Amino acid sequence: VNCPLLYTKNIVALGGGFSCGKSSFINSLFQNREIRLPTGINPVTAISAYVIAGQEAKITGYSSTGGRVDISKQMFKNFTHEKMKSFHFNLKKILPYLAIETALTDDFKHICFIDTPGYNPGTESESDMQASVEYIKQASALIWVIGVESGTLPSDDSQMLLRILEEDPDKKIYIICNKADLKSQEEVQGICMEIAGQLDMLSIPYEGIMPYSSREPYTPARLPAHGVV
Repeated sequence: VNCPLLYTKNIVALGGGFSCGKSSFINSLFQNREIRLPTGINPVTAISAYVIAGQEAKITGYSSTGGRVDISKQMFKNFTHEKMKSFHFNLKKILPYLAIETALTDDFKHICFIDTPGYNPGTESESDMQASVEYIKQASALIWVIGVESGTLPSDDSQMLLRILEEDPDKKIYIICNKADLKSQEEVQGICMEIAGQLDMLSIPYEGIMPYSSREPYTPARLPAHGVV
């Protein structure tokens, strides 16, 4: 990856299926609203992005040949699956990844998040899934986002996590049960426990599991003492 800003950062990947709220989760960590990752109920994230704490809001596109180009905030809004289908060329081959600099809290000043494209094995290409796995392999840890409305660990998620561990057995995995505002506290607690039980049955190791609502801006006080339910 030809991005000098990454060399001093601990890389943490964000993964999950379509509509799990992964991009909304990252947006909740931003301290200003100049840049927002596109969100929606349909497949949105199309190009992997490295999110880094920076003094100014800035988006840079990196080409497969080592070049770079500044991306305007307006242009960035068009980098969605739906918009890119209308292009007469494959933008992901020209700009395989982006770097997004934006204001983050001091908790994340030494971290670089990778926002990987969501996946759906039933409808999306194998290349999208493999691209996500390759970016996740770069990271020292993985935050896997699951929407609580599913009520359980989706089978596609478990298959993807097993695939990731097959390629990187020592990957540190943290589970975020997102959209916690959609259920009562008791229901969310039960869903987290259900997912934890399924992970244990599948022998998928994880460092912690916690509920989260991306509708609320991030503050350290929102995290439980150990991040484990």
